[in-house]
This record gives sequence, structure tokens and C-alpha cells, in this order.
Amino acid sequence: MKKREYTWYVEPLDSHTNLAVSMQLSEENFGQFVCADQERHNLWRCDLLEAVAFWRSKISAGLTLNVYNQEGNGQIRLCNFLMPKKKIKTAG
Repeated sequence: MKKREYTWYVEPLDSHTNLAVSMQLSEENFGQFVCADQERHNLWRCDLLEAVAFWRSKISAGLTLNVYNQEGNGQIRLCNFLMPKKKIKTAG
């Protein structure tokens, strides 16, 4: 069975996040794409490790973003539900 290939994207939801993402990724990775929801989104293409790193930086760096992926040549779809949950330690 052939291994599934995915392309990952992050969508900054504010200017602070867009600046942070643009400093980490090449401008060549930016584009507007029509996604599975039939809406146009400003997305930055990245690999899975980069997407996870941005997701995990949401709290510490104050980032607001969505993560999308695309299987092969399929539709680009929102996949925040696939991102790892960051465990928050509590005192006590």
C-alpha cells in the first residue's frame, strides 16, 4: 500500500501571527488557496513539524492560527483537530 503524502499549511489569523510565520518560512510558501469550505484563505505551506511547532507556540508566543492539510492533490481542509493538545501544568 502506498504511503499517503500530505502538504501542511498554517493560516495566521492576525498581523502578529503573520509576521511570526513570515519570519520562519520563505515567501515562496505563501499563497491564497480555495479550501474545502469553498472560501479563499491566505496560507503558508510548511511541513508537519513546522505546523506542530507553530501550533504549540500559540500560548507562549501569542499566536492565533489555523492548521490545514492536503492529502495528495485533494482539497485543502482545516485540521486543527489533528494538532496535539498542549498539556498545561498546574501548581499543587
